[in-house]
Amino acid sequence: MPAWHAHQESGTARRTDSAHHAFTLIELLVVIAILSLLVSILLPSLSRAKELANETVCRGNLKMLGSAFAIYVSENHYPVYPDLNPYGKPGDVSFWHEAIAGSQPVQNLPLWCPRDGGKPKFELGSWKGYFVSYGYNGCGLGGYKGTFAASKWDSSLTQGDDVVDTSRTVVLAESAINPTLSQNPDGWAGYRQWNDPWNGNPYPRHEDRCNTLWVDGHVSQVVALDRTYVSLYLAPPDAFGTPWTTTNWWDRK
Repeated sequence: MPAWHAHQESGTARRTDSAHHAFTLIELLVVIAILSLLVSILLPSLSRAKELANETVCRGNLKMLGSAFAIYVSENHYPVYPDLNPYGKPGDVSFWHEAIAGSQPVQNLPLWCPRDGGKPKFELGSWKGYFVSYGYNGCGLGGYKGTFAASKWDSSLTQGDDVVDTSRTVVLAESAINPTLSQNPDGWAGYRQWNDPWNGNPYPRHEDRCNTLWVDGHVSQVVALDRTYVSLYLAPPDAFGTPWTTTNWWDRK
């Protein structure tokens, strides 16, 4: 057999062998279907893992802020807790986060939850300084009465030993401004003890849970029973409440 003919037969054999091992259209569709099924199974787990990571970061932020508050309290005999003082006066501290930062840059504080989109809007020296993820209990600790002057409220600042129940009194809670207008509203530096979405509310940023820092330094989650910020005001242990129904979140000795 001539050499060129033998080479031609060998090439034909190789082409035939290659064609024999190629995937058919049905086999490719089956593989795609299996991969799609695996992705649909894994995606919820990956999403939940990401959410757990966000919650962990958020709780860690509050623990670090709690340490900063503890340092502030230990170094200030009076007033112990900072005033919310949202706009401030010349020479005054404008926000609670400026007070606890002391001589350090405020931006070094962990002020933003990973799920909060307000960080790009943050700007000191203006009302935009409000755009942080954690709202301060300025009414209970900072003596901020705002436009509501209930007779039980004390406009003076709170000292550490004035708090009746340190494990049930809020220092900071995840918060939001205008929560009715967005599914992921911007955080706000303060919250009201009544339902006032235009001036800051505690907010369940992690599905139905709101990470919260308490006076005794521990961090836990308050559950919104119907997954809305409004139900946080009804959630035990009555931490956020309203001025006319709360028990001891704001009480002093």
